[in-house]
Amino acid sequence: MLNAIIANQISALGGLMPRGTAFSPLGDQEISEIESAFGSSLPTDYRSFVSEYGDGTFINLIRCDVTSTRLVYLGVFYGSGADENSPSHFKWAMKMLCYRMPSMLMPIADTAGGEGQICIGMSGDESGKVYYWDRAEGWEGEADDFRKQGKTYPEHLKFQNVTLLADTFERFILSLVAEEE
Repeated sequence: MLNAIIANQISALGGLMPRGTAFSPLGDQEISEIESAFGSSLPTDYRSFVSEYGDGTFINLIRCDVTSTRLVYLGVFYGSGADENSPSHFKWAMKMLCYRMPSMLMPIADTAGGEGQICIGMSGDESGKVYYWDRAEGWEGEADDFRKQGKTYPEHLKFQNVTLLADTFERFILSLVAEEE
């Protein structure tokens, strides 16, 4: 069941709507697949959210302040559904994006315009924290140089294009701002 604080903030922001005809929340089997892939449990506040919503977006234009001088707009929260190759399906996101991120982060929503991802920490010191991953500020070239030398790219360097947004999913939702139209 969705926590009342998150539910109230979603309502205050104007609500969520499914991308298609209905929300596609994650079921127990899909949550188990994610938890097995990361070797840890989904944070409780995010688990309740994704069990109710999925493949959905805010009705209003919603802003996320990455830094005091940089903002992004939220796109679609990943969900389930019949087509695992859909860019709004959690399996697509994990297959297409996780290898480009620190290993303990999981993408949970895209940003409008595709410039980045909202991610949640699944293990270690990052567990439960919400991050912004900037697609344009990638480190793949550096990683290729390490591979050519027979070295593994250090995990801490994968954080160079990652910004902490909130310590919990609840605080992340509370930090969002509805844009005036």
